[in-house]
Amino acid sequence: MDYHFLCRVQMLYAGSISFRSVSGPGWFFMPTEARADAKKSAIEKAKTRYLPVFEKVLTENGTGFLVGSEATIADCALFNILSCMKEMPEYNNILDNFPQCKAFVDTFSAIPGVKKYLESPRRFPPPDDAYAKEVRAALY
Repeated sequence: MDYHFLCRVQMLYAGSISFRSVSGPGWFFMPTEARADAKKSAIEKAKTRYLPVFEKVLTENGTGFLVGSEATIADCALFNILSCMKEMPEYNNILDNFPQCKAFVDTFSAIPGVKKYLESPRRFPPPDDAYAKEVRAALY
């Protein structure tokens, strides 16, 4: 068993979860008056704290995945946040400045099982204004 591999997967998984909690679309569900500042902060942290690290890891690994040459749980977690950023117009094409991260979304999306899920009606899409309004009504 390669413990170095497992440790890297775990570390990058934890980093991806942290990335989503700080830079994910949680701001989308905040009350309108808090939304703009929270969105700005989320995007700034993504650009300065998280995306450069994941860009570097993807570049150094060179396989299109974070660790090794196949998808791991760390890749699943990273795909979760990056695909959301790619699809939501509110992120203003943030991945254009991080070509490895942008290519990662395409690589991961092409995995046959992932592709099938993304094309299915079971897929949970990124939040839109109607969904956010429902969530805000329930929370506030």
